[in-house]
Amino acid sequence: MSTLTQLLEESHTLGLVIGLSTFIIIGLFHPVVIKCEYHFGVRCWWWFLVLGTICLALSIMLYDVLWSSILGVAGFSSYWTIKAGFLVTRDAPTHGTILNKNNIHPPSTEHSIDRPSYKQIIRIALIFRAIVL
Repeated sequence: MSTLTQLLEESHTLGLVIGLSTFIIIGLFHPVVIKCEYHFGVRCWWWFLVLGTICLALSIMLYDVLWSSILGVAGFSSYWTIKAGFLVTRDAPTHGTILNKNNIHPPSTEHSIDRPSYKQIIRIALIFRAIVL
């Protein structure tokens, strides 16, 4: 356990810091969804899958409660970004063309090409499980 975590536990503020960190991480991921959908469409979903998997693997490996919690929140926020990116593209197909006046990078409108299949998701989960265990 790190000295920072011990200090926060002794002052009974560890939960407060974890909650504040969660609030900040979720607040940072919200504009990331919009920016990525604006510039790349749904083609960047796998970036967040890799980032989320790395964060969750590190969260499992760490013993420190503070850093494990922060990495867990970051990992699941990355997974949430995948879902939110597909929802933003599906619900507002002209969203990017309205905001992007120069129309340099129009958003992708074909969801079935970029969306992972259930078999791919299960295969990735099994690989992750084999690596962690």
